[in-house]
Amino acid sequence: MKTIQFNRRNKLTIILFTLLSVSLNAQTISQKLGGISTNFTIKSKSVLLNNEKQILIKRGVSSYGIDYEPSQNFSYGYAYGYGYQSYHIEFVSENRIQEKKITNKSKVTYYQLILGDITGNNLQNTYVSDSDVKLWIGAKEGKMVYTYSINLVNIPIILLDDISEINIVKFIVEK
Repeated sequence: MKTIQFNRRNKLTIILFTLLSVSLNAQTISQKLGGISTNFTIKSKSVLLNNEKQILIKRGVSSYGIDYEPSQNFSYGYAYGYGYQSYHIEFVSENRIQEKKITNKSKVTYYQLILGDITGNNLQNTYVSDSDVKLWIGAKEGKMVYTYSINLVNIPIILLDDISEINIVKFIVEK
């Protein structure tokens, strides 16, 4: 039987291979799914949302509708559905997005996003429907945490290169 001697070069090769294999598996799940870590300052009515982490990720979005005539024993009706992909900014915060109550003829709840650069200039002021913002509420270390996913379908992605601050307000229409 042949004895294998470990010289300094073999030991270094084994250590390097071990470190390399460990670092390749160090990605988070969101990174493995294509998410990009971002570093925006996210506020709501001047309240810093203290986001723990945030990512930009591509997600699938679907919508459907059904309409029928119940008086005809459901013999007449139609349905449709569609899907698309768009980028979403997702973040976890200890604070909720601030709400502002308004009176409006449309009676539709929506979000206003003001996107600003590092010098304080507003690069875009846009509105997002209530259905384009998802909220999950949970608890972490005895504190409430709010996880948001905001569909960026109406925002040019190239504009995100210049954005450093996002200010979000939820407008609730009073009836």
